[in-house]
Amino acid sequence: MPNRDSRGSAGSAKSSTLATLIDILDPRAGAQVGEPGSEDNLVVTAYHSAVMSFDNVETLVRPKAYMDDEEFRAYRTANMTQWRCVLCSLVSRVLADGHSVKQTSSRFGMFSRAGECIARAPGRPDGWFGHAYAKMRLEMAEEAATAESVYIFLVDFLAACDSGIGAKVR
Repeated sequence: MPNRDSRGSAGSAKSSTLATLIDILDPRAGAQVGEPGSEDNLVVTAYHSAVMSFDNVETLVRPKAYMDDEEFRAYRTANMTQWRCVLCSLVSRVLADGHSVKQTSSRFGMFSRAGECIARAPGRPDGWFGHAYAKMRLEMAEEAATAESVYIFLVDFLAACDSGIGAKVR
């Protein structure tokens, strides 16, 4: 999770980047304005879209140089075919190489194998995706746990206990 200083402010191309990714992956889906208002809205979005996008939820680093919306749309239009070709090439590579990735866990098996194949494309070493994914999941679990009142109570409670084997709580 980026720190607060690295979150994109207005004009850092967050919405334009999201719209471009959606155009590449699922042009009919379109980018959403914000988080869904309810679980029902989330389910409807998931049912009707191959891609679920939520603008203004996560952000990017503010760029050093800017294009106005018109320039960016022209740039995007000029490059969309190439970007789609790159995506198709990557998908082909994953489908061709997926069997070569050693399966270390049955949980999220194909997801993990695809992630490893995608990580190989820019030259990451074997196992990089698995380690990065495990680290991210641990960080998310720790963040969720520290926000949980029961966890906070247990940590405070145990900190107040005497230490050592056979210690008793006063």
